[in-house]
This record gives sequence, C-alpha cells and structure tokens, in this order.
Amino acid sequence: YLLIMSLLFLFVVNLNPYCQTRALDSYKSYPLLVEAFLNGKTSIDIEIPEYIKNMDNPYDNLSRRAAATEVGKDPMTLWDMAYYDGQIYVYFGAVPAIMIYLPFYVIFGTHIPDWVAMLIFSILTIGAILFFVYQLCKKYFKKTSMLTYFLVSTLLIFSCSLIDLAKVPVIYNFPIISALFFSFLGLGLWIMASNHPKVKKIPLALGSLCIALTAGCRPQFLISMFFAFFIFYPNYRKNKKLIFSLKTFLAFFLPFVIIGLFAMYYNYIRFDSVFDFGANYNLTTNDMTHRGFSFDRFFSGVYYYLFLTFYVNPIFLFYQYQVMNLNYFGMIIIEPTLGGLFFLRPIVLLGFFLYKWKDNFKQKELYWWGYAAIFFAIVIMLLDIQMAGLLPRYLNDFTWLFLLPVVFILLMNDNQSDGKNKRSLQKIIFSLLIFTFIFEFFNMFKYDVDLKIGNAKLYNYLHYLFHS
Repeated sequence: YLLIMSLLFLFVVNLNPYCQTRALDSYKSYPLLVEAFLNGKTSIDIEIPEYIKNMDNPYDNLSRRAAATEVGKDPMTLWDMAYYDGQIYVYFGAVPAIMIYLPFYVIFGTHIPDWVAMLIFSILTIGAILFFVYQLCKKYFKKTSMLTYFLVSTLLIFSCSLIDLAKVPVIYNFPIISALFFSFLGLGLWIMASNHPKVKKIPLALGSLCIALTAGCRPQFLISMFFAFFIFYPNYRKNKKLIFSLKTFLAFFLPFVIIGLFAMYYNYIRFDSVFDFGANYNLTTNDMTHRGFSFDRFFSGVYYYLFLTFYVNPIFLFYQYQVMNLNYFGMIIIEPTLGGLFFLRPIVLLGFFLYKWKDNFKQKELYWWGYAAIFFAIVIMLLDIQMAGLLPRYLNDFTWLFLLPVVFILLMNDNQSDGKNKRSLQKIIFSLLIFTFIFEFFNMFKYDVDLKIGNAKLYNYLHYLFHS
C-alpha cells in the first residue's frame, strides 16, 4: 500500500513542472536558511535594496511597490520574507529545513530539490497516518477489518489535502505537511503508550517530542497536545498514582520543555521576543504589523472556509477557482479558492452527528475527543481568519481536526454487529467516499497556475480524453 501511494505522489509532485521552477526569493527560503545555520547565523545573507532600508514603513505593500518602481527594481524582491531591524529572516518553521534540507546539503554539498523534499514529507505523512489509524484500531476498535483500515487511512490521506500540498512543492506547503506528519505520528505514539496499564515511557516521550516539534513547523498544530487528556485519562482513572510517577511526568513534559526553550530562544535572538515567530514582519500583500483585530472579518471568513459553494462547469477540469466578492471595508487578505470545506469535503459533516452514536462508543473519551477536535478546528479557523487571512492552504490547518470524529464513526461502525443502521450508514459513507476520491482525482490536475501552462501535453491529453 505504501509503495502504491509513494508512486502516486511521485506522479503528483512532478505533474506541473511550472510549480518546480518559480523563483521568488521566498521559494529559496529553506536553502538560504540552511546556509545561514551552517554559518552560525539566523538571518539570511541576501542583499536588501536601499529603497526598503530607507522606507518609513517597508511593510506597506503599495508604498513598497511604488518605491521599487521609482528606482527600477523588482517589487517582488524579498517577497514573503521577514524584515526586522535591518535583517532578513525566514519566518516559516525551521524544523522542515533542519530535518530534510540541512542533512542533504551537508552530505551532498548541494540543496535538495523542493519536489524531492515534498515527496519525502508526503511518504512520511502517509506512513504516520497509517500508524495513527493502526494504533486507533489496536486500542479502541479491535474488530476493524483490513478493508476498513485501508479505506479510513486513504480517506485521511486524501481529505487532509496531501495531494493539494504535494502538487505545489513550494515553501508555503512544507510547514503544513511537516506539521501533519508530526501530529499524526505523535498522537499514534501517545495511543501506543496509553495502551498499557503503566503507560510505556519511550513512545510517550517520542509522542510528546513529535507534538512539540509542530511548534517549529506550524504553531497552529500545537493544539493537538490537548488531546493527551482524552488519550491518557482512562489510564489515570484506573491508576491515580500514575500522575505522580516522576518517570511518566518527565517522559511527557520534558520534550515540550526542551523544544519550547529552543523555540523561544530562536524567536528571541531574531525578533527580541520569545513568543514572536516573525510572521508580522512579512514583506507581503499587506502590512501585518498594523493588521489588528476586526470582528467583521469572521463573517466573510467562516463563509469562505466552510460554506462557499464550488463552481462547476462542463469543461475539463469541470470546476475552477473563484474569487469571493466581499463588501467588507477593512483589510482582509483573500485568494481564489475552489470552495468551502463543507462542499469540498462533505464527509466532515458526519462528525457533527457524533452524538447519534454516543451509546455505541465503549470508550466515552473517544466521543468527547471527537467533539473537542471540532471545537479546536473552529478555534484554529477563527485564529487564521484574524491573524492570516482567507487562503485555500489554510484549510489544511483544521480540516484534519474535523476529520477525527469521522474516523471514529467509521471505525466504530465497522466494529458493530450487522444491523439495519450499520448497513444504512455504510451506504452513506460509501457515497461520500466515492465523491471524495473522484474529487481528489480531478484535484490532482487543478492548480492556481493552470496545468495547460505548466504541462500543456498532459493537459491536452486529458482534455481530449473527456471531450473527444
């Protein structure tokens, strides 16, 4: 199975060569960061144009573009890089660079191609998802069939938008896919550790290490640490002395302390604050140092992320990116999107009806874990709306959380005895799975930069396949 998925993602990362050749400064962020680390620095050794140094507010995009045009420079210079105190920094999480880019550069003396790094992360994340679902089945759903195990795993792989991330192997997607990898692996290790009366210390510590490392990928995923309560509460209930065990205490908390101290030190030496990851100093479409908070953003944001219908037409690829019209008078960053989560991944709606199966869950902590995941998904979505904007890739910050209760329902249903309700649910699930797989098939070929520009031969072949 892993070999088949690896070949699929090898195909995906090479579908559109245009996505491998774009050369904005931000796309070189990790190679530049690796070189900086090896030189004992955290700032990037890159020329800063004088017009940026001389500006009163270099974060104002319109002013920066005007200044660049006035001196005949490229206004996209240093795009999406952090400018602070006269230095340029990479604000994207450093863990992917340290994990993949740094060893490759040290061993081979050249930088790993982004598409190769993305393929590695894709395979690792697929493996982590398989491991997570396996541990769920081993502890909570022991009667799960092999077919259901692979169906649920495939659903997670596709619905977590791994294809969306892999098909555009650029800097923006690495923090997200690496955070997904560490989240699923960490939760799987925690479940493994908890599936023992005294709690296994090594998987407990490794799980905490993985969850802690999400802070160095994409901090939004650190919210998964709260799931420890639902995983380990039954162990505590059976043995209340467990919480006073020094070895257990250290195995759980020490990785968070160590990674937290490293992260805070890394932030402090760059931005003079242990809690500042540097995203606000980004040279991008808007001045994030003055972004502020506006309650009105929530209305547009929630509709964009959840309820926006996708646009279907009779021409291959049959649906297209759309720009949502807004009547919001303040600053809100928005990019074209295919649609809201409830239309692109309708199977997540099943999770909201988890209460209908409450009595079927032998382990009630799974029931509450499911609704906690939905709650945290909404929290992350609202934070993204205020702190970042409305961008399709930010769906990946919380889609996986909406999927967790769905996974619990699918596995629970497979472990039930045969009955009318089980067969009815199986039909609904099967229909939603078919929709998901068909959508993801066409989604492989859909880009913000059209496939007919990046890979005209493949586009024409597929076009005439459907319109011969």
